Amino acid sequence: MEAPADFVDPILKRVKAQYICKQYQVTSWEDHIDFLTQVANRSGRLLPGGEPDIDTVAINVINDWQRGKLPYFVAPPRENEDQAASAEANGEGEEEDSVADSGVGEYNEGNSEEEDEDLQALDLLNKEQVRNF
Repeated sequence: MEAPADFVDPILKRVKAQYICKQYQVTSWEDHIDFLTQVANRSGRLLPGGEPDIDTVAINVINDWQRGKLPYFVAPPRENEDQAASAEANGEGEEEDSVADSGVGEYNEGNSEEEDEDLQALDLLNKEQVRNF
């Protein structure tokens, strides 16, 4: 793994802060590097000279994510009731139902480009971990 710290930022965006605070006893952070530095100092993961070992702590956070110690939940996108009613009146609802029933289509409709990139980074990380296992 080239830069494990790069994978921590999407994890911090997905997991609620209360779960992160509970797991690592860190109350606030500015970015993922600040978070990893605080966790490294708190846990004693220091390199010679007192430098925080960012990579090792990042790998620990990634492992916690993969093993379910950092819970997260993403609610499925909801349609406005007004949009759903007008779509059904226009006959568009039947077509969408058939696509949903067939399992074809993408779930990412409500995600921004940044969220999509984060999801791709996490998927890549999971595939790499499986390959190395």
